[in-house]
Amino acid sequence: YYCVLVPGYLRAVVNYDTKSDLRKYKFSTIAYRHMDSDWKNYIKFNVRRKNVLSAYSIDSGININTPKIEADFNEGLFMAEIHSKITAQQRILLDKLLDGYTENEISEELNLPAGVITEMITAIRERLIDEVRLQNQEVSE
Repeated sequence: YYCVLVPGYLRAVVNYDTKSDLRKYKFSTIAYRHMDSDWKNYIKFNVRRKNVLSAYSIDSGININTPKIEADFNEGLFMAEIHSKITAQQRILLDKLLDGYTENEISEELNLPAGVITEMITAIRERLIDEVRLQNQEVSE
């Protein structure tokens, strides 16, 4: 809590000192606005990461409701298996997707064109679909 609000408070102090046009307001108003903004950004960032992780679907046609696949996924075995079957760069991209980064954020961070990121996501999607189908076949046998 404090690690989010204190920087906003300190930024308010600096801005109040350096920007004379802010002095027409009470310092408490400026501090509140800065801290409120930081708090809302913090909440937005953390909620976005969680929601994207739970809502991101690489392919809506994948059925992972079988008990074996669901158990493997929950234990991390499924992801470990996927990680072993994709390239290092694809692993980095997949981890960033699962952390909630957007394609544009990944493109900027990895310094790759957006088209390359889209192609890599498609390749990962195809690999995941193949793995899920293989797992479903093993479960049904």
